[in-house]
Amino acid sequence: MEYKAERKGPDDEAIAAAALTFRFFVQDNERISLRNISRYYADNLIDDSLSKQYEEIRNELNDFLDNERYSVFKGNQTRLTRRELLDTFLYGDLAHANEAKYDLIQSWKRSEMLFKRDENHLVQTMFFLYNYLEMIADLNKQTLKELQK
Repeated sequence: MEYKAERKGPDDEAIAAAALTFRFFVQDNERISLRNISRYYADNLIDDSLSKQYEEIRNELNDFLDNERYSVFKGNQTRLTRRELLDTFLYGDLAHANEAKYDLIQSWKRSEMLFKRDENHLVQTMFFLYNYLEMIADLNKQTLKELQK
């Protein structure tokens, strides 16, 4: 019996574009990284309630990325956090910036069916990340209105 793996949803180009854009929010050398935005919210000019809302959203996002209850299984039943999955795809496949992660992705690709499942987990993770970024964008708009007063 022959099995064929197929992933439905965004194509490879759309996944790469979304993931590489998301990189701006996780790399601290970027002005718009979530950690750097946190520093802006810590500024005394911003109302404490807005700063608190930002930190709550950021903490929920970090919990989603790092907490084992949201982790995904790999083929050998090893659990990966969503952050480990995202980092491995970002820096091992999409950005090719880390040789160890590149080698890991190549090992994952040995099983097409499991790799398609991993890609699906990546798409799900990016969907949740987009929702968090949308909440942050809305809060940023509200904050800018408050600062303009």
